[in-house]
Amino acid sequence: MTLLTVLIARIEPCQMGTYVLWARTKHRTWRRIAEDLCVSTPTVLLWAGCAQLRHHLHLPTTHTIEELH
Repeated sequence: MTLLTVLIARIEPCQMGTYVLWARTKHRTWRRIAEDLCVSTPTVLLWAGCAQLRHHLHLPTTHTIEELH
């Protein structure tokens, strides 16, 4: 586990959402983002507690990576 992964694992959901937005601007894949966020499987990402992020991305709280492509 990298230091970045450890730091991200400890942040709040809204900060996690901010990381996702940053990572997408850097053209990171959803699979890589899921790995960075310590999600056990990249199939499902959870955006709990960050209405602003969900509104910005027009996404529900829970969605699969396939829906994000």
